[in-house]
Amino acid sequence: MYRKACDGGITRGCNNLGDMYATGTGVAKEPPLAVGLYRTACEGGDMVGCYYLGNKYSNGEGVEKDEARAVELYRKACDGGEVRGCENLGFMFRTGTGVAKDEARAVELYRKACDGDKMLGCRNLGVMYDNGTGIAKNEAWAIELYRKACDGGEMQGCNSLGVMYSNGINDEAVAVEFYRKACDGGVMVGCSNLGAMYGAGTGVDKDQARAVDLYRKACDGGYAFACGALGEAYENGVGVAKDINKAAENYRRSCEAGTGEHCRKLVWTFKSGEVRPRNDESPLASALDAGCAAMDKDFCSALITLYEEGYGVPKGKESAEMRKLAEGCKNWDWDSCSMLGRSYPDGSYPDGSGSESQGD
Repeated sequence: MYRKACDGGITRGCNNLGDMYATGTGVAKEPPLAVGLYRTACEGGDMVGCYYLGNKYSNGEGVEKDEARAVELYRKACDGGEVRGCENLGFMFRTGTGVAKDEARAVELYRKACDGDKMLGCRNLGVMYDNGTGIAKNEAWAIELYRKACDGGEMQGCNSLGVMYSNGINDEAVAVEFYRKACDGGVMVGCSNLGAMYGAGTGVDKDQARAVDLYRKACDGGYAFACGALGEAYENGVGVAKDINKAAENYRRSCEAGTGEHCRKLVWTFKSGEVRPRNDESPLASALDAGCAAMDKDFCSALITLYEEGYGVPKGKESAEMRKLAEGCKNWDWDSCSMLGRSYPDGSYPDGSGSESQGD
């Protein structure tokens, strides 16, 4: 039916058929066919098709990734009244993806999406007000927008409200309820935050086992930081039987997703002798190298220990980032020296006092 409608020039039929090929619903999943159908719809003046085609270019699904082309398509969709295009175009401007970064323009686009009753746009506009990004900071407006998003079914808005009530308004019991709503709505960071509340007994009776269950749900649902929190529970035997191997497994999941703190804890399980490193830890070394390149001390510390001890990598060898930091330190760059845990080349520290000394 959708094919006949599309062949007959009804662009909605092309979009619907594209959705089926994109998701593998009722047909074999074929992203390139979906791209062709969305393109037909877009070229026929259907802005929903332009929006979906933009998503494909943005993600590189069924077509070569082209973020600048995605921007063009989101702009066309937004200008044509498809406000989901405005949401995504706002993200591109906020992050400088496929277009020059322009946070004030992102605010305008999120506002247009929100005014069009797209609740993610309201939540994202709330974030801009919350952080004072692209617009003057205004926490009252942020709360109002988060609430509108949450009430409208955008569960990320509920989580953001939870953060506001937990950290700013200081009504932790209310924060718990917003985190619970976010978690029940499938927002995994909400589950992790709710787990932290149960773990600390903040706004709710302390229940470490419940905290572990929530961290596990968030971790399995793709929120990697919660994997690290689960690892800490296993390492310390809090809310779950102590198991250092499970701790290391969960630290690794969080580390590989970019949490330096949990990279450091993973490597420490090797150093303590409690966990045997893999024979080949080169993927971990690459992840640590990338984090260290961003001047994250936890990543650098873990990277240095990995090579100094030879945990799944050649012992004593330096990674590319370690060599770069060593060269920077030789050239009197204190940040590089600090990442390596070294003094300046002459043994002095930034205050010119020479080596560290103990007070009288």
